[in-house]
Amino acid sequence: LGRELSAAVIAVSRHLNYNGRQDIVNVGRYDAGFRRAAKAIDRQITAAVAYHHHTEQGDGKAILVLRVGGRTSDATIFKFIDGEARYVAAQDDIYLGGK
Repeated sequence: LGRELSAAVIAVSRHLNYNGRQDIVNVGRYDAGFRRAAKAIDRQITAAVAYHHHTEQGDGKAILVLRVGGRTSDATIFKFIDGEARYVAAQDDIYLGGK
């Protein structure tokens, strides 16, 4: 990137509890050097926001984030209102995956 980064948003599994998220944030802050503002955000939210950022989606548009993983899969629906991702619904399937 050609410059030093001081802040990070870390995409994590939404199944992590508070302690698991805090452990990852601490790794980002102390081991990776993002001292200023390391934040843990659900992967589905980061995917929806990135998609919204890189496309011409208007308010009221719904985005489906589908993740098919190695062991589990999940789908999350977001709707953007005033440029903000709003959670609508989610569904997991612990048996639909690659293993």
